[in-house]
Formats: sequence, C-alpha cells, structure tokens
Amino acid sequence: MLPDDPRHGTRAGFYAHRKDGETACARCRRAAATYEAMRQAGKITPEIPAFGTVRRIQALMALGYTTNEIAARAGLSGSHVRMLAQQRSVYGEVASKVDAAYEALSGTVPTPTPTREWLRERATRCRYLPPLAWDDIDDPNERPSFGDAAEGPFDPIVVERILGGDWTLRATKSERWEVIERWSGSDNELERRTGWNVARDRREMRASTCDTTEAA
Repeated sequence: MLPDDPRHGTRAGFYAHRKDGETACARCRRAAATYEAMRQAGKITPEIPAFGTVRRIQALMALGYTTNEIAARAGLSGSHVRMLAQQRSVYGEVASKVDAAYEALSGTVPTPTPTREWLRERATRCRYLPPLAWDDIDDPNERPSFGDAAEGPFDPIVVERILGGDWTLRATKSERWEVIERWSGSDNELERRTGWNVARDRREMRASTCDTTEAA
C-alpha cells in the first residue's frame, strides 16, 4: 500500500496491507484491534448506505473546510474521512459522527485562506454541492437543481442507482464520468446499456481531471 493511501490508519488499511503481502503499519494495526474490541463488545452498529455521509463531506469541502478539520470535529482521522468520501456503505456510528460535524460546521463559511480557496476551486471543478443545495440531504431521491444542467453536480446516489441497473436514469456529465470510472465492464457494454457516448466522455475526462489530492 502506498504511503499516501487514504486507508492508512483504518481497518480497511490493515486488510489492504495484508492483501499486498505487507506487514501492516502500527496505525492500521491499532485501527483493526480497536474495531475487533468494539465488535466483541457489541458496540459496532450495522452498515448503512453512505450517500448521506458522502454528501455531507462534499458539502463541507465546497465551503472550504479541509478533511482534517471535518475529521477533528467528527472525532475521526483525516485519512478516515478521505476514505469515507468514496465509500458505498458506512457504519451507523461513523455516519452519526460525520452528521454531528456537518451540523456544527455547515452554517458557517470558514475564514478565507489560500488553502480554502484552493479547496473551493477544486470542489467547483469536482462539482460538489454546498449545504444550501439540499432541501433534504438524506433523501435518496432528491435531485437538486444547481448550476448548468449540461455539466451538473455530482450526486453519489445517482451513480449507485445507475451502476445498480437503473440504466435510463437521467445523469449529469459529472455523474456519467463517475459511472465510467467505476464501471468494470467494457465501454461497448456500458454504451449499449446507457446509450452514452463513452469514448467521447473518456476524451473529455482526460482533458479535465478532478484532482483528489488535498493541499497541505
């Protein structure tokens, strides 16, 4: 596992080390041991869909909050929050922590700094939605109207629904690109199912890449 992998310091990181035939680092071993102790004590809550957690993290980043700031308010590690931003499911206890951080931070725009401006620009490029874009951030069927419909925002639940077989669901360009990134089959098969011009989308994706590395 690479040194900058966001799974460092998490249980997922522990298993990633093992999958790569490595000895897990101390942080990942600690995370795995903590999880096992909580599991045996009956303190692990069931997993739930992660779209609400992903939306909250993206919304706070759109305001200019760093993942480390979100993590500090949530009582999590920065690497854990960065990993959560790409998850399909999340433990209920962790979702509650991110929700508490969101409630504490979403009503205030942080003081501008060069790093925050960079984060806001990246959020715009990635088409993350700010808190005011949502009427009900936990409604899986909500389709916020935000910005140019041809470009459109990125909504993780739309991506999940398409990948789950809802091939005719209306998708923005950002959502198409995310589906294409996650799609494990051939481009021809995806075009047949969705009617999209995947080759053209891939050309545009290469020309406009959303940088997922957070500034120091």
